[in-house]
Amino acid sequence: MSAYRSLLSQPTTSEGLRLQASLRLVQVYTADAAHAEAIAVLEPLITAAPDDATLGAAHLLLANALRDSGQGITATHHYSLAMAMEPLLASYALQWIGDIHYGDRDYSAAALAYDSALTESMTASRRAGLLEKLGLSLAASGDYAGAMGAYDTILELAQIPQYRARIMFLAAETAEIFGDTGEAYRRMTELVTTYPTISPAHSALVKLVEGGQPVDDLLRGLVNYHARAYPQAVQAFARVMNDDPGHDGTSHYYAALSFLATENLDQALSEFDMVIETHPGDVYVPDSWMGKARILLAQDRIEDAMVAYETGIALYAGRAELPQPVWIVLDRLTSAGAWAETAAYLAELADSYPNDPRAAEARFRSGMLRYRAGDLPGAQRAWQALTLWYPHDPQAQAAWFWLGKTYLTESQTSGGRDLAPMAGVSRTVPPISDTLHLSASHALNQALSLGPFDYYGLRAADLLTGRAPFETHPDPDAVCTGNAARSEAESWLQNWLGLEPDTSVGELPATLLNDDRLRRGALLLDLGYFDEGRAELEQLRVETANDALTQYRLALFFRDIGLYRSSIAASTTLWRLSPSQDLRTLPRFIGCLAYPTYYSDLVEAEAATHELSPLFVYALLRQESLFEGAATSSAAAHGLMQVIPPTGEYIAQSLGWPPGYQTRDLYRPIVSVRFGAWYLAEQTGLADGNPFVAMAAYNGGPGNSLRWWRAAEGDTDLFAEIITFSETRTYVRRIREHYAAYVFLYGGPD
Repeated sequence: MSAYRSLLSQPTTSEGLRLQASLRLVQVYTADAAHAEAIAVLEPLITAAPDDATLGAAHLLLANALRDSGQGITATHHYSLAMAMEPLLASYALQWIGDIHYGDRDYSAAALAYDSALTESMTASRRAGLLEKLGLSLAASGDYAGAMGAYDTILELAQIPQYRARIMFLAAETAEIFGDTGEAYRRMTELVTTYPTISPAHSALVKLVEGGQPVDDLLRGLVNYHARAYPQAVQAFARVMNDDPGHDGTSHYYAALSFLATENLDQALSEFDMVIETHPGDVYVPDSWMGKARILLAQDRIEDAMVAYETGIALYAGRAELPQPVWIVLDRLTSAGAWAETAAYLAELADSYPNDPRAAEARFRSGMLRYRAGDLPGAQRAWQALTLWYPHDPQAQAAWFWLGKTYLTESQTSGGRDLAPMAGVSRTVPPISDTLHLSASHALNQALSLGPFDYYGLRAADLLTGRAPFETHPDPDAVCTGNAARSEAESWLQNWLGLEPDTSVGELPATLLNDDRLRRGALLLDLGYFDEGRAELEQLRVETANDALTQYRLALFFRDIGLYRSSIAASTTLWRLSPSQDLRTLPRFIGCLAYPTYYSDLVEAEAATHELSPLFVYALLRQESLFEGAATSSAAAHGLMQVIPPTGEYIAQSLGWPPGYQTRDLYRPIVSVRFGAWYLAEQTGLADGNPFVAMAAYNGGPGNSLRWWRAAEGDTDLFAEIITFSETRTYVRRIREHYAAYVFLYGGPD
């Protein structure tokens, strides 16, 4: 801010630089919600040259500041001037004009603005959003037919069930408001019938019931059940049971699930028994046995639960694959500590259902449970069978790793060390038999050969070489900068793609430079409209995802304008399309685009402060946000290092910084990186330096991580397997993979 003010105060500053400094200063004020200050900068600027075509951006920023300070009508004037001077901004300016008119209850003017905004080519999601605004405005202005037409147009475009259901309900409500109750009920009935598991269906059901409309009781129960309105669901199912002598087991089964959800275990058990005893041939009988098993486990009746499980599993015979209730029971059995029994069940399932999508996983889990139960030979047999039956399944790599780890443990226990150099790794998985005892080196090399930069391949290499998984590399090499690295990459692209020698490989061609999406997206980003600008540019990236050269060019362009997530996505797509699937054969410059070191001044300073490897911090940062400072997760984590608000408050209090801390400060890179590095260092200290435990704590919470670590009894590899949060389990593995890529690209000789 002080730099921009200094430029503006100097009489020698050129008009062009004065304009840019003013716009940047206004963006800073806008970020701090200092609208009056933004207006004070912009109004004199515009007054001095009202017809200057270069001031379109200034008019847009002024309009937003006026709008946010409550001066909506004046803002619409400046939006109009902005789009007249810069037509690329017309659609957004018209949308914001519509928003102002709608807020002022001038619905006809709002509808006109939204309709005008729709004339431009745009993504389906943006078009649907504008159509929704148009429909609301038309309805509010009394144009029933126009509103319904807008909603029906959305339904022709929309594919996502949740969004379709919401628009269906909105259309039905509109019909109801206009007194067209027949159409309203027709649409509500269609919604309830088509999407009974989605929440708007429950809202529609309530209106149908309140309106005295007939709704099938079984459907009512199912809608209520999926909306977690369990008492109402139970009542509906009870009516089915009482009023329909020919009812099947569905109502009993879902009544049982409803009771189970409210922890009324006795009633749930009774309903499962009703399915089994009074509907013996019903499709829900096997699932009901599984339901019984869940309840018996909750009551600590493990032996009875296993009997129920065995009875139910026998009734699934003949199916190609097994339903989710089976896996739920097996998870519960595992949690109950019945490891040996669950391992046997999993092995039986894998034998009986070899084509089930989870058969390979079942064999792997069977081995892990035997390992935890102390049955090392049994674990090895399970993993050997997995590599025999599913040599190309991702679980096969995990099985090879664990075979190697357990063979190594046996060798060390017996006084030897059965390891061979990594050179000459075979890429063919040999046939095995139950009697063939593989060496540790062979098994680990097999894991390595199936993916040297995959998690299990990396862990195999760790054991083969004796290296620590996260060796410190304090000073990343600047190997990806300069013309030489880029020239090498572009020569490689020319050869691969067969380009003419005079092709400007890294330059955007005129077709892209003149593409409205690129021009508009870049302009919006430059003005601080991050979400809008990114959406425009992402549309272009996605539509060219099969064009390797365009992906390379866009990766460079996105990097240069600070759209780092999209740059990484484009370079990763290029890598996927290329003949170099192994990072070691990919040009290093392209690898560095996929694994960049943005914000290096912040990252490396904080890493040094907290004695962390900067490459480790980069790996975590890439996993957390792909270097996108404006990122917000589904769990409300904010910024580059994805710190959630309560943790941010805790860190701010611990550091006593920054002054006047607010949650929105997490979007500031200097705050996010400092907070994230400090918190990672704290968790590393609490984990006695174990990075796996620290990573799990960072993502899944310190208490959970400690619980998993205690259960693993000091075995880091077992710890990574028994993390119960799938997101955290994947998170830990991905960061190990990212770290390996960073070490390869920046760590120098390894």
